Amino acid sequence: MINKTAREINQILKGRLSGDLDINPMIERVAYDTRQIHLAHEVMFVALAGERRDGHNYIKKAYDAGVRAFLIHRNIDTSIFGGSIFIIVEDTLASLQILAAAHRQRFDVPVIGITGSNGKTIVKEWLYQILSSEKNIAKSPKSFNSQLGVPISVFTINEGSNMAIIEAGISRKNEMKSLEEIVKPTIGILTYVGAAHSEGFESKEEKLLEKLIFFKDASTVIFQNTELNLRCFNNLYPQKNRFTWSVNGEGDVVYNIEKIKAHKSTITINYNGEKSNIKIPFIDDVYLHNAFTCISYLIWSGHQMEQIETMVSKLMPISMRLELKRGMFNSVLINDTYNSDINSIAIAFSAAKKEAAGRKMVLIVSEFAASTNHTISDYDTLIQLINDIDPAVFIGVGEEIRQLNGKLKASISTQFFHSTSSLLQGLDITIIRDSVVLLKGARKHSFEIIVDKLEQRAHESSLEINLSALKHNLELYQSKIHSGTGIMVMIKASAYGSGSIEVARILQQQGVEYLSVAYIDEGIDLRKAGITLPIMVMNSGMDFIERMVEYDLEPEIYAPEQLDNLLTYLSRNDEKIGAHLKLDTGMHRLGFTMDEVEMLIEN
Repeated sequence: MINKTAREINQILKGRLSGDLDINPMIERVAYDTRQIHLAHEVMFVALAGERRDGHNYIKKAYDAGVRAFLIHRNIDTSIFGGSIFIIVEDTLASLQILAAAHRQRFDVPVIGITGSNGKTIVKEWLYQILSSEKNIAKSPKSFNSQLGVPISVFTINEGSNMAIIEAGISRKNEMKSLEEIVKPTIGILTYVGAAHSEGFESKEEKLLEKLIFFKDASTVIFQNTELNLRCFNNLYPQKNRFTWSVNGEGDVVYNIEKIKAHKSTITINYNGEKSNIKIPFIDDVYLHNAFTCISYLIWSGHQMEQIETMVSKLMPISMRLELKRGMFNSVLINDTYNSDINSIAIAFSAAKKEAAGRKMVLIVSEFAASTNHTISDYDTLIQLINDIDPAVFIGVGEEIRQLNGKLKASISTQFFHSTSSLLQGLDITIIRDSVVLLKGARKHSFEIIVDKLEQRAHESSLEINLSALKHNLELYQSKIHSGTGIMVMIKASAYGSGSIEVARILQQQGVEYLSVAYIDEGIDLRKAGITLPIMVMNSGMDFIERMVEYDLEPEIYAPEQLDNLLTYLSRNDEKIGAHLKLDTGMHRLGFTMDEVEMLIEN
């Protein structure tokens, strides 16, 4: 929380005040999107101006929502917003970064800074999973790693934090300096540096050197021991401490993949001349390499191998965050059974409110992840958030969350359970009928068990597929087309019952150019199984753009509002993504029409 008055913020930013100068509200958080506004009296709305949207056009909407403090850089008539104070600066984004840097300087805590091309979010979330039982950790929400996302992430650090994990991403030259000045990592972690976001750089080496700027003041940097990583690191930081790892190579820690079986891998770890065997609950290279990065941090920080194996065995796929599932009794489940802190709860509540769109809401929430490090004010904030979202039903799990009993609106039906097991025994599950259900739980409460109970079940049948016949049929089609013509194979609905992962592996081996799936979760499953082919997603809901980028999936865009949302997100977060435009060629179901083609060309 920012915990500064509007005048204190203006003094930091060296801005100019306008509006009602008799007020001086205390600001606890910022919002740059009116959909993010909760507890409006504590919010400062930041009017950002992008290529496609100008936040100044949304000031009235924020004002109507109850906001009374604004950060702007355009001249507007502030007199029409009675009882409000405006801070006027030259550049709202640059000023937000300055404010975040000042906020960071208030806290003398270890800050793990993570950058790279791929794996930033996974490593950040896994380290949070591993360490949150020991420490009260502030972290970047979701994939907030851009010029805007990084300052928003830094604001999550508060008086109760004893560690922060912040990720940073760039796509052009000269971007990392400002992020380093905001975050000031004390410990650096470099994840895999690949082809992602390379358009703004002349070479992979130039991109890596730019990313390494993030570690300017870090005492130690942890990274994979590759020739390029070492050369660039030594070029910038010949005297800085480094802690390196490799697979069957050289480094402070050397990993050897001994056995892959079912959903686990057996790994030999060689550190300081001693070998240890541990099991990791993943089998694909992407997850294994991210796990090696996390284990290397744990070894560097002094954890014993027995502790590390226990910690790593509990790692869960990151896709568990904010998954949409079809629930029993015509319900929709929003599955965020991953962590529970006041910042992530506010984000999850916002997503649930948007998904509900007027439908009945049920909130199932656990006590905070590290309850001994949380303050009474955090639970007071939770009470305000729940009353603000006004669900039909609130269900609390855990001992400490019982302090909410009797403090929520009378219109909200409440139930409290000591544990997840007592909820499973005592909850009448018909309460979720025709509702949107948000499950927001700390890992220790194993809310995935609740999700499993509430999820709609389908009758199962089996189908035996002859993969040799599939291969023969594909080769026949390939023989009939021109050598320069690619093939995109549709494997939606589990390859129409044939098993999408198995079929995709055959298709990848046979050299098809593209795969296509119906929904994003199908594409994510393929990526987790090691499928590297380009994947088009036909039903590409724009609420999941972030996950499209994270898993390198390509949405099919067939409507102007989809295109607008996609371009806005990419511009706002400095991201790039492949996309496919669908044209209406006569069926008049989906696709851009002829009179929209000119608009497409302009965009």
